[in-house]
Amino acid sequence: MSPSSSSSPYCYKKGSYTVDDLEETERRKRTLSSSSLSWTSSRSFSQGYRSSSSAPSSSPSFSSMSWTSSSSSYSHSSDSSGVHLALLEMAKKNFTSSYKKAILDDVYVQQEPLGKGGCGTVFGGYRRADSLPVAIKYIPKEKVTYTEVTVDGNLLRIPTEVLLQRIVAGASVGESAAVTLLDWVDLGQQVVLVLERPVPSMDLFDYIMERGGSLPEHEAKSIVEQLVDALIEFHQKGVVHRDIKLENIILQTGSQVPVVRVIDFGCSCAQTDEEYTDMAGTFDYFPPEFFGEGSYRAVPYSVWQLGVVMYTMLFGCFPFNPFDDITPQEPQMNNEQLSQCGQAFLKNCLVKDPVSRATLPDLLFHPWIHL
Repeated sequence: MSPSSSSSPYCYKKGSYTVDDLEETERRKRTLSSSSLSWTSSRSFSQGYRSSSSAPSSSPSFSSMSWTSSSSSYSHSSDSSGVHLALLEMAKKNFTSSYKKAILDDVYVQQEPLGKGGCGTVFGGYRRADSLPVAIKYIPKEKVTYTEVTVDGNLLRIPTEVLLQRIVAGASVGESAAVTLLDWVDLGQQVVLVLERPVPSMDLFDYIMERGGSLPEHEAKSIVEQLVDALIEFHQKGVVHRDIKLENIILQTGSQVPVVRVIDFGCSCAQTDEEYTDMAGTFDYFPPEFFGEGSYRAVPYSVWQLGVVMYTMLFGCFPFNPFDDITPQEPQMNNEQLSQCGQAFLKNCLVKDPVSRATLPDLLFHPWIHL
């Protein structure tokens, strides 16, 4: 079923529902305030699908690397072997103008633009030394959040996206579901990230469009299973992505079964057990608890986003219209497109009550995954 022919009144279009400027944010607030939802002006909202603050109220400590945002800290156990040293070396290099020039002129070759959005512009390219394909992402300085990091006694100010993506993906290409951050450069007016670029690949939106607007159940299940594994990996490393959506899921298509990779950690934050009140991500994927209570927790939010992705893969449209009160809405499912076991899995992801919503381990061991 293609988005244009779906019976649902709320079908997706690439990039059209991303909150990417303040005017659109205010318009959506007005739309929601006129409905039965409760929304106060004091609630923060992401601008340019980027968090307006660094991390939420807490931040983690990784081995000899500690980092803070605002005045509080959060302790998290993680294997940080090599991560803090790599960050230290990358940060030190950013204080030298010669390195900044070399990283763009001598180490990498920039080629055609790949895309442009609220977060900046992305170009294709490759690393001169070994022809490794890369993506070069330019982020305007006003859209960059920073975190102060103490590494082996050195106080550094590092872009939060850089810090969290390096923690999740490490330094070795292809070892994580997250694409690897290879380098970053602070040019004053903008920050440049150099990232691994899987080839051949395409984002999940384009992959679905090439197949007529929806995927068969067996193919969607393979992608969902890999996404569950990826989210578990991120959370175990103390990072919440917060913007899992079709455009941020890359499929490596060089094998018989596409391999899932995740990009864009611009909305990510440190995982805590506390509630978050700052909303970062894409409007269509916001969970009902944020609209109702103005807050959410890490795992239920991730599971909700996974459910929205799964639904759009199978049915070619979003399960809910977030401009209306989604509390009484129930997603329509077609028995011909999704088995009863698959429907049970999907419904567990889209439970309105976050306390009753499935956890990631629940999904990992669900019968549908193992059929």
